[in-house]
Amino acid sequence: MKENRELWIGAQIIIPGQELNNDSRYKEKIEKILSDAKSIVDLNGLMIMGHNNEKTCNIVHDICSRLRIETYLYYPVLADIPNYEATQEAKVVNYEGQRGYGDISLWKRWLDLISKAQDEKFEFLCPNNEEAVNQFFNIYKNRVDTCGLDGVFFDRLRFPSASMGFEMLFSCFCKACQERFSKEFDENLLHYKDVTQIYIEQLKTATPNFFKNARSLQDIVFPKEMKNFLKFRNQSIYRIVKRFSDYAREQGKKVGLDVYSYSLANNVSQDYELLSKTCDWIKPMIYCHARVPSGFSLELYCILRSLISLSSKLKESDILNLFMSILNIDLHDRGDHLIEKGVSEDVIFQEMEKINHLNLPKGVDIYPGIEVMKMGDLCMITEQILENYLRNIINSQAKGMIMSWNILEMPSENLTLIGGYLNRSHR
Repeated sequence: MKENRELWIGAQIIIPGQELNNDSRYKEKIEKILSDAKSIVDLNGLMIMGHNNEKTCNIVHDICSRLRIETYLYYPVLADIPNYEATQEAKVVNYEGQRGYGDISLWKRWLDLISKAQDEKFEFLCPNNEEAVNQFFNIYKNRVDTCGLDGVFFDRLRFPSASMGFEMLFSCFCKACQERFSKEFDENLLHYKDVTQIYIEQLKTATPNFFKNARSLQDIVFPKEMKNFLKFRNQSIYRIVKRFSDYAREQGKKVGLDVYSYSLANNVSQDYELLSKTCDWIKPMIYCHARVPSGFSLELYCILRSLISLSSKLKESDILNLFMSILNIDLHDRGDHLIEKGVSEDVIFQEMEKINHLNLPKGVDIYPGIEVMKMGDLCMITEQILENYLRNIINSQAKGMIMSWNILEMPSENLTLIGGYLNRSHR
């Protein structure tokens, strides 16, 4: 291990259902994996997902303390909240009255998976529904009070993305949002239902020229008339994240945020400059190959398929060329290649360049999140992909990185590759 290595290295762990104090072999397995990670890459932080296993989390925390690894409670803010049964009324509602998922280019493969999952549905709750927020905030406070970890790592702090159906991007129009929007902007939120419906109709006859003034993915997805609507959404996400973060910091804990890659973040109302005021570090999910919500290639694919399905006058090549112009990256010449082959790992450098030009508070670090897993048809990371990731992270001057997702399932050869590459790069 190279002592003067500069990068802060984080990872995540998903705790199994059983209690470790009743399974010494599993405890030994975790201790060995974490010891190896400390020795090989000098692991600095571990995000622990194990909401119903407080004893197990404490055991993992004790292991990490001995190894001098910071521990963070993984906590989802607005979807799949542990020990909270969300009502239908608490979920965000789009301009058509849909909750949960839309229909236009919904990523069906992922929907098949989450339909079988018990703890991951990705049905987002409205951050302005005070009754619901107060309920799950109290659950969160109790968890923070008893977890004993060094920090909190917040995930799912956003509105729905295109992978949940294009229509869900145009959320939320619930009663609570209407009331708060009226107070903040002295305007009727329902006006933006009409704006959305007009925009969707315009998209149905759109040609490439329709997007000639687009300078961001947000310019493609939302009409310029929705400025106040989008500002309201950004403030809504910031407000709830600040509330959760303030409580953690009052308890002396550090705070990290799991957010979309910069070019995608505005579509789900994650304003880096606002959110950076609430945390110690940010993990942009710059997943170039993962076929999951937040995956860069998947989210691009869902936007592309939405536009193509809405307008017969748009071709895949039109949208791909538009993406390349806006993002300053090369893409494959077919839309389905976004799913099959992902996007270039150079996206990390391009995205970090944009983040580095933001006005973020001094001391708030950026740790890009990269896939290091092999997950069937959802994610397959090769040695070359991993080396390209690391090269771009180092070249981007990032302060660190986070290996995603479950360190217990990370191929040991990938950990060895990362350690060797980092040591060579800092000689």
